[in-house]
Amino acid sequence: MNSPKSAEASAAALNGSQLNALVRLEIEMLRMRRRAVGDEQGDPVWAIVLELCAARMEERQVSVTSLCLASGLPVTTALRRIDELEHDGRITRNPDKNDRRRVFVAIDGEFHGRILEQLMAMERIRGEFLFTK
Repeated sequence: MNSPKSAEASAAALNGSQLNALVRLEIEMLRMRRRAVGDEQGDPVWAIVLELCAARMEERQVSVTSLCLASGLPVTTALRRIDELEHDGRITRNPDKNDRRRVFVAIDGEFHGRILEQLMAMERIRGEFLFTK
């Protein structure tokens, strides 16, 4: 397995807007799969992770509520998935300094690098498949 530094180096091969476009493409493909099969849940953890990746690259914060909505799961189930990701050290929760009722969620930097590396590998495989057939 590649080290976190090599994941960051691989991600650096594409510029920020290209990486962001890749994440956004994957989010849209997930939504399309959900619509095609009539499955509202799809892959909710992947949806959560992609939303957090996009937010990190766009330098915006994501609230727990927004993340639950992005997952497509019932709120209690989405909260469990968020809890699991936090327990595994893949995300962190940070209270809003201006509104104590709101909590923001952020993806861990190392995990973010691994997800970007995975997305780039998936894109390479898609390209190889499309252009070798």
